[in-house]
Amino acid sequence: MGPCFLLLATRSGHSPDRIDAVAAREALPGMSLRRLAPRALLFLDVDAKIIDPGVPGAIAIGTMFSRDGTRIVADHGVANPEQLWRRLIAERWGAFLAIHVDETSGDICCLRDASSLFPVYVAEVDGMVAVTSDVRLLPAISGSALRVDWDGLARHLLCDVLRTARTGLVGVKELLPGQMLSLGEGAGAISDHWSPWAFCDSRLEDKQQAVDLVRAAALTSIGAWSACFRHIVLNLSGGLDSSIVAAGLGHAPTRVTALTLATRAARGDERLFARMVATHLGVELFEELESLSDVDLLRSDAGHLPRPLARSFAQWGNKVSVAVADQVNADAFFNGAGGDNVFCSMPSVSAVADRFLTDWTGIGTIGTARDMALMSGCGVLDVLIRGAKRAWRRERPYRWAVNRTFLDPRLFDLVPILFDHPWLQATPRKVLPGKSMHVAWLMGIQNHLEGFGRELARPVVSPLMSQPLVEACLRIPSWLWCDGGYNRAIAREAFVADLPAEILRRRSKGSPSSFLISLFEANRKLVGELLLGGLLMHHQLLDGDAIEGFLENGERAQTSAYARIMSLVDIEIWARSWAYRGLPNVAPVR
Repeated sequence: MGPCFLLLATRSGHSPDRIDAVAAREALPGMSLRRLAPRALLFLDVDAKIIDPGVPGAIAIGTMFSRDGTRIVADHGVANPEQLWRRLIAERWGAFLAIHVDETSGDICCLRDASSLFPVYVAEVDGMVAVTSDVRLLPAISGSALRVDWDGLARHLLCDVLRTARTGLVGVKELLPGQMLSLGEGAGAISDHWSPWAFCDSRLEDKQQAVDLVRAAALTSIGAWSACFRHIVLNLSGGLDSSIVAAGLGHAPTRVTALTLATRAARGDERLFARMVATHLGVELFEELESLSDVDLLRSDAGHLPRPLARSFAQWGNKVSVAVADQVNADAFFNGAGGDNVFCSMPSVSAVADRFLTDWTGIGTIGTARDMALMSGCGVLDVLIRGAKRAWRRERPYRWAVNRTFLDPRLFDLVPILFDHPWLQATPRKVLPGKSMHVAWLMGIQNHLEGFGRELARPVVSPLMSQPLVEACLRIPSWLWCDGGYNRAIAREAFVADLPAEILRRRSKGSPSSFLISLFEANRKLVGELLLGGLLMHHQLLDGDAIEGFLENGERAQTSAYARIMSLVDIEIWARSWAYRGLPNVAPVR
């Protein structure tokens, strides 16, 4: 989300000859060209707005808000770059990259905001450093095609919910949220300027204060983003998270049209709940049923991304979303993505462990155990015992799940080096188990915010991932989120005046699993051809025997196995989309 840009720079002391050559040949036609310094060029969408952060030599690209939700076009009141960086992290938020060129030394610094809403990638290109929002621009500068990083892809296969700086393309890394890239005379240095851990110690244990804080932060975040658009199509499932976004949009002047998607199986049909929300808020609602014919397994909606994040079963939803947006002349898509993660919906006894470690009377611990028992269907004693065990091993960090299903066993040697993320390396020694899990869940959603075909047509906004709301929710203890036996309890209570009681009391959650299984059954032969004769198998990433066994006996498999096999198909097609790019005479492996 945000404008397309590419910053091209050489390091201090290096000749600007290469920069001059790129500028002379206008390497990216259709984009405006701006010279930031003798050794720095900025290519930008011709209609993109540049933000003035208020310091000489500094600009920002994207969307920026003040803490009260006011959109920033030009800022003031800071005297130097150090003050600027502090302000951008502590007092500003949105989806942006700030760039500063030192007028004396020529050093260049790039700071990405703390959200996950505006990805920024870094690569070495023909002796220069490129910083971009769209990796498809890189070959136009280098003259060489990007190549798949098979080791990076192997790591993704093992743990696709952990987004590290490494991508699936050779030489392309991501500047992570809240990080700064500094280009001086030596190699580019990366520094961290924002961390979720900074908000985990200031526990807000008063429930009403927590409710008020979450409501205010949610309304500010949703309202600020909505003001950037004229007409929004909201993907409304009828679940709590998208319903909260709908409620927040109800407080904004922007026009809203809702769209709900349903499978033919009851578990994936939430139209009744979506209707409740739409009727309650007075929003027009479109309803669409699943369509296998709208899915092409040979196409990847992540072909513009350096990671295989697309899900083929989402293609039918993307198609109808774009059709509805065209029909009502909308200019953006909104969704409730990240709600489970931000609102700390944890199917775990970690909240009970947190009470064991902080409640010396034991009264609060028993109450939290009762809440968790209601949520899980387990007995209170069982929950207390498991919570006590979890508290006893509190020094152990959050244990990330590694998915070995259908993978070549040789990949398992990579497991110890998977978790090279700065937030994990900076985990406080005494962090509470529930808070460690909350931060892990915030990391786990980041690979699910992009890779949708509709994002190529209009901006896709996930307002619940906004920095003010994330920071507010991190301050709230894990046990308050399960108060009364409901997950996301604080968020439910924060919008009790805005949503139907049936929505606030919902414990169930829809699932597209039936559509996924139908998609597999309709393409069983093609799935086998793609995986057993494809690039992943050629590069020894898959267990062919296990896949053959599934193809022969899949009807007895669990839903998770279907999800995994179709995910591997999506990754295979993504890999082909990059491996064969620019080679029209080379047929895909079949």
